[in-house]
Amino acid sequence: MVGLQDIQNKIALTKWSELQKQQILEMSASFGPNTLTYLEQRLVRSDFELIKEDLYISLFDCQEAIIYFVQNKNANYLIDLLHSAKNKSEYGYGEYLLPLLFDLERLVDRNKAPYNEEVIKLINEYEADFSQKLPPVEVSRIVEQNLVFFLDQLEIVNELKRLYFSSSFFGNEEFIKQLLFNLVHNKEIIGQEPIEMDKKSVKPQIQFWIQDLIISTPKNSTGSGISTFDEIQYMKTSPNVKKLSQKDQNRLLEIFKLYNWLLKPEVTFEEVESYDLEKYKINNIQPTKVAAPPRVPLSKIMAGAPTQTLRDIQYKKESIAEVGLNLKNVPTKTLGKQPPIVPAGPLKIQADRQRQIEEKLQNLRKKVSK
Repeated sequence: MVGLQDIQNKIALTKWSELQKQQILEMSASFGPNTLTYLEQRLVRSDFELIKEDLYISLFDCQEAIIYFVQNKNANYLIDLLHSAKNKSEYGYGEYLLPLLFDLERLVDRNKAPYNEEVIKLINEYEADFSQKLPPVEVSRIVEQNLVFFLDQLEIVNELKRLYFSSSFFGNEEFIKQLLFNLVHNKEIIGQEPIEMDKKSVKPQIQFWIQDLIISTPKNSTGSGISTFDEIQYMKTSPNVKKLSQKDQNRLLEIFKLYNWLLKPEVTFEEVESYDLEKYKINNIQPTKVAAPPRVPLSKIMAGAPTQTLRDIQYKKESIAEVGLNLKNVPTKTLGKQPPIVPAGPLKIQADRQRQIEEKLQNLRKKVSK
């Protein structure tokens, strides 16, 4: 796992200005492990000079939105950010936001950040849009506890084949074993009625659906996976399956396909190429098109938002979830009609942005020195 010292050493070698180096170092104290790892990887990229300003601005803007959500339990800025990111066509914005979202998900899992159904749904959709940029640990997490959502968003087996074909996954048998373990222990629900299995009733969890399939399949068919014929026979004849809606039956069949593929993972270039062509044709997008960071600060994008809501957020050398709430006087709703926002020129926006960052860092220094 990347630590702060690793980040400090690499930042010292960059061509950021001294002020930027100081600011990103202090900001990184509130980053989670995924964001620190992502930052470390970007600092050593050969094209760092081309992306450094986008990286600098994006990390600040994304972290602002997340910290405001964690501190104030107000998701407006984060929701707007998740919506707007998909509409940008320049380089790599999804990559900038993803690691921060991974860290936020883990804070929510540990009850160190508020649970907001709309935010979780948007994060899941965002990850589905960037499925081929998800790290192994996030793919493993999805298979373990968020598979049903992604079954509705993606052709999960083809997505995994595509990932497995990539250099970072290919031949990684331990990772495949971990995915298989997570799948056969997945406790997500498929259906409303209990499964009658081996003379007892159990919850209709994915783990028990897989067990029921295995029990219902002739033993000589299960050695190296379950055949497509056996899957179809089970789907047609199982009294448990007959209780399911058509949507849940489709999900279950995809889960069985995933289980079988993980038992014996194979993929060819032709499969990946065919899937890519069909996927991009259906979605009418180009394979290389990704979203990009906003060219103006988040505080400018959120027209009508009180300026003090972002400026007064304090950072300290602890996790996001542990940042002290210092927004007691911030109104939760905009009162009355707001004056129109007058567009600022590029230099004015840059100066305002620098001032906001410096004020936040001054607050950080005061808090850390106490």
